[in-house]
Amino acid sequence: MGEKTSILNPRSKKGIIFFIAFFVYFNTILNPFIFDDIMLIVQNPFIKSFKFIKSYFTKNLLEGIGEKTTFYRPIQTLSYSLIYKLFRLNPIGYHLLNIFLHSGCAILIYLLLKKIYQEKISFLVSLLWAIHPINSEAITYISGTADPLFLFFGLVAIYLYNLNKFYLSLVCFILSLLSKETGLLILPLFFLYQYAQKKLNKNQLPKYITITLIFLIYLLLRKTVLNFGKSEVEEIFLYRFYTSFKAFLVYISILLFPFILSIERHLPYIKTAKDIDFIFGLIFLILFLYFLWLKRKEEKIIFAGILFLVNFLFHSNTIIPLNGNLREHWMYLGSIGFFIYFVLLIEKINKEKLKLILTILIFTLYGTRTILRNYDWKDPEELYIKSLKYSFSPAQLYGNLAYLYIINGQPEKAYQLLYPVVKKGFKTESILYMYAVSLKNLKNYQKAEKAFLDVLKINPENYEALTELGEIYFLKNQIEKAKKILEKSLDLRKEYPKTYFILCQVYLIKGEMEKVIYCLDRLIDFAPDDFYSYYLKGVILKQYNEFDKANKSFEIAYSILKKKNDFYSIFNLGLLLKEMNRIDEALDKFNYLIKLKPEDIEIMNEIGICYALKGEKEKAKEIWEKILKKEPSYYPAKENLKKLFEN
Repeated sequence: MGEKTSILNPRSKKGIIFFIAFFVYFNTILNPFIFDDIMLIVQNPFIKSFKFIKSYFTKNLLEGIGEKTTFYRPIQTLSYSLIYKLFRLNPIGYHLLNIFLHSGCAILIYLLLKKIYQEKISFLVSLLWAIHPINSEAITYISGTADPLFLFFGLVAIYLYNLNKFYLSLVCFILSLLSKETGLLILPLFFLYQYAQKKLNKNQLPKYITITLIFLIYLLLRKTVLNFGKSEVEEIFLYRFYTSFKAFLVYISILLFPFILSIERHLPYIKTAKDIDFIFGLIFLILFLYFLWLKRKEEKIIFAGILFLVNFLFHSNTIIPLNGNLREHWMYLGSIGFFIYFVLLIEKINKEKLKLILTILIFTLYGTRTILRNYDWKDPEELYIKSLKYSFSPAQLYGNLAYLYIINGQPEKAYQLLYPVVKKGFKTESILYMYAVSLKNLKNYQKAEKAFLDVLKINPENYEALTELGEIYFLKNQIEKAKKILEKSLDLRKEYPKTYFILCQVYLIKGEMEKVIYCLDRLIDFAPDDFYSYYLKGVILKQYNEFDKANKSFEIAYSILKKKNDFYSIFNLGLLLKEMNRIDEALDKFNYLIKLKPEDIEIMNEIGICYALKGEKEKAKEIWEKILKKEPSYYPAKENLKKLFEN
């Protein structure tokens, strides 16, 4: 018998899929940048200006921050750049991009699968895929954009091909490859899809060859001009082979029971064929292959099974060495095949009422788990701590958690986290680097210097460690030493803003004004929306009587700041207005802020300066004396009082 007529038309089903997918991930849009988001977006100068657009297509993904990686994903970088133009560093825009891409993928899965399966089955599969927690890492995590991006373009390519829009489909195949290396899987997916529809025929051979050539050309380019190095092989092939069978079991368990989820999941390598996890995994995989052999004439079964299997083999860390042996987001494509089997199994239940109750229950549980998982990402500290419980390779997690403490002004917590780790001998480059940074922020410059030198023993070309070391020498007033090591860092990495920032101060002390301005101009190139470089440039130009140029820099800084309304932006706007001799306006800003923070001595000090500049010396004196009663050691107030009486 045919399928019963649905009360929902295809357009309604597409709307439901989009709405539910969007609803499940809607609670992510206020989540902060986290983990690799900092490198890919916050610290990445490439996305902040289209002047770097050539580098999107010729450099590796992390070239903008000077990292060496094998990843080549220009469309991901371009996507971030476009979002940056609209949202700057507001995470909402980047989260919306992921949600819309994921929702679009879910709709495309429905549209494509209904050509093979019953419409009800394709609808349920796409819905289950859209809400399942295993995909949350690819969507909730901003840096996961590459997954929905490659799949979206890949599915659009196949969809357009079926509509006989061959050349448009070729463009989308290319865009999928340029989104993520996993785009290579779109080629077997394409042929599997044609096979499942029974549309593979000789008449289409020229088109098949053309599509295949695109993928072969991509591979050739990645092996030659776009070869950014090889992934570091964590273990020998045999150990990776054994472990892949355990990974196979773990993926199945997460797909069925997604209770424990982790951002940095990693399995201890299995080093013997006697290991029970290897044996069970091998048996399970053999049984699965035997099942596919028995069903070899059933296109619907073969399509789902081969899709899952090909995706697993690609990510098994055996054929292709990867930067890990298990990641939840690696199932983004392959899980479609698993969910087809899942839904087909549910459909075998004869009792309609039981089937309906079971479907609603399962979908509700999975959707709820995804929503709850999204909340984990709202608090980076909680996410890292939870993930550390399930990670057997925690170096990056420790480093990221320490970094979080440092940017939140908690270097002591970073030190307390890393000290026992380092003491136990876990001295990777990233761990030692963050340990050194925590010491530097605690002003323990002697130990920090030694720790940074240890980092440089591991990697003499770690420009970040060189820059931090240069800053230590600068803070210790060892100017020549600081200059030498910072210029060495600059030789290694021309696009690291912090090196220019510290060098700017070094050159300022040495009176090398042309180099100061050069450093500031470079900082402006890296962050054209950051007021501070324009502000500092204006202050320096003003000191050298370059008033027209100074005013121009001040005006640009003003145009950036006036659009913002947070506390620190208003404070900085007050500083800027003061430099522009708009004293009354500056005073208004500082008076507004002092109402919010009545005890803030920095704001009080700026109010005193404004009164002094207006010639109201008694008011200025009263404010600075009040500051010194609160904080007798506050140096700026002492100096300002001294200058007030000198004048």
